[in-house]
Amino acid sequence: MKETLFNIDAEQSILGGCMIGGKATVLEAQELISATDFYQERHRVIWEAICRLVEKGESIDIITVKEQLGDDLEKVGGIPYLMTLASKNPNYKNVASHCQIIKSKSIARQKVAQCRELIRQLENEEEPFELISQSMMFDSALISNSRKSEIVHVKEKTIAVYNEIEQRKNNHGIVGQATGFTDFDIKIGGLRRGNLHILAARPAMGKTTFALNIARNVAIKQKKPVLFVSLEMTNEQLIEKLMAENAGIESWKLQDATRLSDREWNGLSLAANTLYESKLYLDDSHRSKASEIAVRLRRFKSLNPDLALVIIDYIQIMQAESRAGKNYEVGETSGILQGLAKELDIPILVLSQLSRDIERREDKRPILSDLRDSGSLEQDASTVMFLYRDDYYHPEDYPPNNDPSETDLIVAKNRFGPIGKLHFMFYKAKSRFEQAAKELRKTC
Repeated sequence: MKETLFNIDAEQSILGGCMIGGKATVLEAQELISATDFYQERHRVIWEAICRLVEKGESIDIITVKEQLGDDLEKVGGIPYLMTLASKNPNYKNVASHCQIIKSKSIARQKVAQCRELIRQLENEEEPFELISQSMMFDSALISNSRKSEIVHVKEKTIAVYNEIEQRKNNHGIVGQATGFTDFDIKIGGLRRGNLHILAARPAMGKTTFALNIARNVAIKQKKPVLFVSLEMTNEQLIEKLMAENAGIESWKLQDATRLSDREWNGLSLAANTLYESKLYLDDSHRSKASEIAVRLRRFKSLNPDLALVIIDYIQIMQAESRAGKNYEVGETSGILQGLAKELDIPILVLSQLSRDIERREDKRPILSDLRDSGSLEQDASTVMFLYRDDYYHPEDYPPNNDPSETDLIVAKNRFGPIGKLHFMFYKAKSRFEQAAKELRKTC
């Protein structure tokens, strides 16, 4: 291996500095490196011996390290080598800077090894897109694992937190990305950056329409970039729904455009122009894996740093990263998406199906245990919301083809505030949700 990928002097300096500086120096180094960051095997062995002494609360010097090494002493070079190490760093206060050096070398070695394996797999004609996706995930994990969390005094954060709370007051309590539905935004504080949000419902409840309404509000009304990833519908189908909603035209009329009046044609033309000028982006790559979406999303975010929101429809039809049972697969996918939201500092709204078990019980209103295929969805998400329409289950109590349909948005989990229920009117033919008038709203 090339000498540029390791630094023996730095490794020796760290070990020598720890034996001179004692426990305080070791604790400082442990915050920055681990045994695997040492290039030489004997240095890993000595480091692990030093760490065991710290765990046992014993003092650290040449004699105690010698005793702790036991049978490994001769393998690492014996007492003479320990004395050599101690002479390498009489000024143990520079151990931290040397730790940074060997951490950097360690990351370089890991990346070189991964690239060599990637070349081998490509030469064996393995699927290139899959390998690129895996490589991106490796890079993300490598960077994430190399960052050590820091302990800070509250004074370093207090002013920033106070200013954020003051800003919430000015924004009527909305901290995250506003959805355009005022009551909903006030209830959950908006869709917070760096968090995963779940919107779940049984089929035909309107979850795709609700999500598209949010996308429209952010991309068109607020003029912020939104990426809508659809694993079920094509881009053309999504645009058609959006045009109908923006024009206020019943969707079925677009299937037989001869039924459109001149006024409706004008409205459709304006809707098309509005969409054309908007900041809404679509991705209809069907059957994608979460890792593949992650590759595209990282690239998209680098080109659009002001990306405000990502919506994914829907999680159960994403391809699995591994074959280990549906519950594990969905849990693995939600974990990747949660990590991606945090890494890119964006809110990700993921749509989800609900379990068929709802149909077998008397009360059809969704609860958290109804999340289909994985409890990890509830665990990974900061907010979990359900859509429920009573007329879907009790059509006999409503007019035929009931439209608009009274719809409950149930906030079942809210890590940052209260849970409860909000009331909407769902205009099914026009693909539009509207907040119910105040006199029709149900108490949350």
